[in-house]
Amino acid sequence: MENTSYKTATAPSPQRGVRKLEWFTIVLGLLVHSGAIFPLLMQGADGVLDDPERAKLRLLYLPVYGLSFALLAMQPRAVIKAGLRNLPMLLLLVLPLISILWSISPSLSLRRAVALLLSMGFVFLFATRFTPRQQIIAIGWVLGGTVVLSLITVVAWPSLAFMPDDGAMRGVFYNKNVFGWISAVVVIAGIAWRQDGYLRMRQLGMVMLLFGWVGCLLSSSVTSLFMALAAVGMSQIVLMLIRRKGFSRLVLQLGIVLSLVLLGLVFSNGMAPVLEALGRDTTLTGRIPLWSLIDLEIAKHPIFGHGYGAFWSPGNLAMWDIWETIGWQAPHAHNGYRDLLLGIGIVGICVFAVVALRALAQSLTLCAKAPQDGWLWPVVLILSVLIMNLTETTLLVQNDIAWTLFSTAVLTASYRYAETRKPLARFLRIAHAAT
Repeated sequence: MENTSYKTATAPSPQRGVRKLEWFTIVLGLLVHSGAIFPLLMQGADGVLDDPERAKLRLLYLPVYGLSFALLAMQPRAVIKAGLRNLPMLLLLVLPLISILWSISPSLSLRRAVALLLSMGFVFLFATRFTPRQQIIAIGWVLGGTVVLSLITVVAWPSLAFMPDDGAMRGVFYNKNVFGWISAVVVIAGIAWRQDGYLRMRQLGMVMLLFGWVGCLLSSSVTSLFMALAAVGMSQIVLMLIRRKGFSRLVLQLGIVLSLVLLGLVFSNGMAPVLEALGRDTTLTGRIPLWSLIDLEIAKHPIFGHGYGAFWSPGNLAMWDIWETIGWQAPHAHNGYRDLLLGIGIVGICVFAVVALRALAQSLTLCAKAPQDGWLWPVVLILSVLIMNLTETTLLVQNDIAWTLFSTAVLTASYRYAETRKPLARFLRIAHAAT
């Protein structure tokens, strides 16, 4: 009789095969979301990504969507738990869909809202099936790999590695700003790796920090460099915060929140005098005149906005008036909070504030309990994206790497935070029964 024990023992389990597919989906999704390689390959002969090329790029997300939802279908309880544990986030995702009722372009709002919901499948998979430590490992290898590949391109293909107009380095990315932002994310991941419990991870974290900083500097992106510097400062504040207890921690937490609010007010209203004193461009590269015009449009529909993604559409005459006044074609408000107000109004910005503050509180609590498990990553990433959106727009944007990572961090915090509350809830039920 044939001995089949060896075959049985070495046969791959279905769970192992599914896990490999989950890792493959995350790696593929991060690569596609990063904006590396594919936009360069698909750009036209003139070096510009027109609408046809962008339409082809969007097709790359379909395999990621399909794999993500197929894998989520195998874990329905995890998806339900993730949603129920963060109802504010669910409401924030539903608002764009509801906004078709008052949108100035209902069909466009519907298309973009559906695309947003589809892209969130990848986020739910990443947040529920991967711990923070596993997330930064995946992000470090994939996004760090694109930065290393960009540095190699400088030697192997210099004509491709630099922007054709100003000579700034873009590596394997279509734009230098994207390269800079990815490099800043690698810096943030490297900071988190440096807090890991394993020496090997801490050593690799130093390597990531090195490549991330080199990418930020070579990209000539001021926003990315500022983000990397802010991440270093914020990580030190967070580490100092989690070492404190009781009232002193609460005071420091309030200080962080007030600092973010103050920074937002300075960027919104008080930057011109500061920039003038420093001898810099007082318009923030045209942003301040743009913001003053956008504020007037926000005031026309303050409560619910103009509809998700509808304001910056060819059919909106107000957009053309703004473009004519400022003399350049702004693709968005260059301020995520103003774009939220334009799309889903004060209602949307209030829901977003609840989502962000709740996520910060939860991730800070988890970081205080287990900083070596990667919880510094979501805290610093959330703060970094909040600051980034003072001058860029990435909030609630479909297929955007910044929003993908931000929403992953938010859902990861709420999903794991509930698990830490279970022992306390069980103890309270036992105590109540005993009395």
